[in-house]
Amino acid sequence: MLLCMRTTIDLPDELMRTAKQKAAEDNTTLREIFDRALRQYLAGPQPQKPFKLKLKPLPRNKMLIPESMLESREKLFDFLDGLG
Repeated sequence: MLLCMRTTIDLPDELMRTAKQKAAEDNTTLREIFDRALRQYLAGPQPQKPFKLKLKPLPRNKMLIPESMLESREKLFDFLDGLG
């Protein structure tokens, strides 16, 4: 048997409007919106997935930057722009 407790809380008008709008968009009730939000808050911070860097190998002929490209930023930037 599921028992529910009724209570009254004061919320800023803008928060209530936003919650009602979200409930309508998700075709759910305000009760469900608040239930999920409170449960998520009480569960504490969720561990985030570690960031995974995806490396794109360069073609063999563009693996090394010619030394002449390192003489100025503009030459280097032009060279790097051409890699994309």
